Amino acid sequence: RIHMRKLRALLQEFARFFDPKWLKKHQKLLAKLMKKTNKKRDNDVALINIQTFEKKLGSKNKTSLDSLKHSLKEKEKKFEKKLISFMSGELLSNELKVLYQDSHHKDIYLESAKQPLILISITLMRQRIQEIITKGEVLQEDSPPMAYHALRIQFKRLRYLFELLAPIIPQKKLDTALNHLKKIQTILGEINDLQVQQKELKSFCKNCKDKQRKSLSVLQKKMKKREKKRLEAFKKGYDTF
Repeated sequence: RIHMRKLRALLQEFARFFDPKWLKKHQKLLAKLMKKTNKKRDNDVALINIQTFEKKLGSKNKTSLDSLKHSLKEKEKKFEKKLISFMSGELLSNELKVLYQDSHHKDIYLESAKQPLILISITLMRQRIQEIITKGEVLQEDSPPMAYHALRIQFKRLRYLFELLAPIIPQKKLDTALNHLKKIQTILGEINDLQVQQKELKSFCKNCKDKQRKSLSVLQKKMKKREKKRLEAFKKGYDTF
């Protein structure tokens, strides 16, 4: 999943080097493949977080989590089955084979691909940094989830560029940059997970009885409080970016 995400991001980053029709086709396919893993990943994280929050809830509220945990575990079985079928299917293997084969054919590359990779990468890194500054400066605690998600993508893309240029960057400077990027990226990931889980919990509560809904509202408050703390941690980390 991580390697596919990185491949998709770098293809997008270096889009100027590829034949537009070829790139569009494979970006669409990679997005479709990535989507196959997203639901299982979100469900896995939700199960882990529920178990963490469960320890903080009073004994009266813990029993109300049983149906929620059961629902998540049932989804886990379904997502696991679908993922195994997907991983063993031809769609994934065929796409990876085609990408590997095409990478050795000059027909997919434009004339611009003859430019020095290092110089282009440095230019792209500067653009990513400017994007992060522009998007980050306007973020507020009540900014919409998509605004934080968009910024997280920019941090990912910058991190991948650093990793790509790792052989020519002094190790100490590389480690410092990557550690800082990973830290902020992790915080933004946790914020995104909490926002997704709160949305799912709200949807789940629609079919709950009053007593259970009241108990689960305690979990919602815990999640909101955790989200607020992570937003504060992001602000602190971003200010030192």
